[in-house]
Amino acid sequence: HKYQNTLVMDDEKVMKSTPTTMRIKGGDDQSPTAAEKKNETNPLDQGGEEKQEQQLRMVILAGPHKTASTETQWFLANLQWFFQKSLLAPFQWPSDPDGEIHTKQFSNLVKDLYEEQRQQKTKKNEFVFEDYKEGNFSYKEHYRNEFQRIWSHRQTSSNSIVLGAELWGPLSLHKYGPGAIRELMALLPSNKNKVTVALNYRTPRFDHLFSIYQQSKKMQEHLHGGDSFRNWMCKMDCTLPDPKLNLRVLNTLGQALAFRRLQQDDGDDVVVVDMSGAAAQGMDIREVYACEILHLDACKNPSSRNRMLATMEKPPKTKEYSLSGVKTPTESSTKINNSTAKLLLPPLSETLNDLEGQINEVLRKLDCSYFDAITSPNSGIRLLYSSYNASYCPSAFRKEASSFTDGHACLAIQKVLKCPGSNFPSSLPPPLPPPLPPVPTGMKRSDISNTTRMTIIEGHFSTILSIISVVTIYLFRRAMRGHFSHTKR
Repeated sequence: HKYQNTLVMDDEKVMKSTPTTMRIKGGDDQSPTAAEKKNETNPLDQGGEEKQEQQLRMVILAGPHKTASTETQWFLANLQWFFQKSLLAPFQWPSDPDGEIHTKQFSNLVKDLYEEQRQQKTKKNEFVFEDYKEGNFSYKEHYRNEFQRIWSHRQTSSNSIVLGAELWGPLSLHKYGPGAIRELMALLPSNKNKVTVALNYRTPRFDHLFSIYQQSKKMQEHLHGGDSFRNWMCKMDCTLPDPKLNLRVLNTLGQALAFRRLQQDDGDDVVVVDMSGAAAQGMDIREVYACEILHLDACKNPSSRNRMLATMEKPPKTKEYSLSGVKTPTESSTKINNSTAKLLLPPLSETLNDLEGQINEVLRKLDCSYFDAITSPNSGIRLLYSSYNASYCPSAFRKEASSFTDGHACLAIQKVLKCPGSNFPSSLPPPLPPPLPPVPTGMKRSDISNTTRMTIIEGHFSTILSIISVVTIYLFRRAMRGHFSHTKR
């Protein structure tokens, strides 16, 4: 529990499943993939052209924390093993080093890649996540081999990969996160990859923030009883040092933009699911992932779809494990009741309910700072069931929010809560750079990277020339004034 202020949150503990139910026994011959091979004809055997066009798809469930991401992972992992013939096709959920599948297994892979990047940059042999290593074992190499194993089954219908870790979302905005994400892409065994990153957008925005606080409070209680919401926010360092817990955890739209900048191919994309919007239309977010993001084969057949949706029913809360051995998520309600309404300490007389609207407006301003980049037709970011539109972010409000960052949002919330001024830093990280230019049809983003780089260099060169010109004129005028005064004397 010494990491109560890190981004690890409920990803911190890698949950182990029950070996008797979850271990993949007997090697590949008895795996769901092998079962599919026996029972299905391979559509790729029907023509060489289809074989040539085959891509390895990877879908990354990137969270962020407290957005039903664990529940979604639990659902998808069950689809793979629960039936004799996997309902997760055409995807596979990779196995952990023990040959098991469970919802938190990729946390160690994230930490492995992140720590490697951090050590390469800092040249220091120290770890942020001190517990992520087990001896000298490399999760990076394990999953490289595991991805290769799945890709070797490309003659069957299950050769694509789905994985999830809530740490990916927040780390995309941190110093060494982008390098770690690039390393993850480099583990894929094929050059023909389509990578989709899926993120959840939770509203009301204050509910998301308060849920993160509750999770953090649970971890803190093991040490010193936990903090009130106000104290927790007032202790937050708004300079956003890496990897302290801060508002980057709930900055879903900033994460989406960061992931999109890392993608190289115009076939890659980022998907943001508005959780409230989906619920308003009667859609369970797990079904959205299965049928609208992964496009599982089971969604195309009414009988298979019904069997798939039946697995969404959770076992009784008194049981720690589901039938599959995958630990059942327990999401605490974020509804503010009478006991949580008074979590603010003196000198404030307001309750948390009184200030919720002001905090929501701050987080709305943060969201609207990304509006133009996110909603651009060429952004490569898909919004599902979204209420994120011009009425939510009117033009005047967007203009005011254009340079607003998660650091500014942190400061603004601290101001609402009347935190002591000593926590206010003198400088904040700059906002994300403007989006990359649109990729022409048929081209990859990497094909225009040199042109983009030259455009940036030319822009910088023009700026430098302008500065030199101004300085030269100033010095010339100063020299002339000195010359004339000397002549008069």
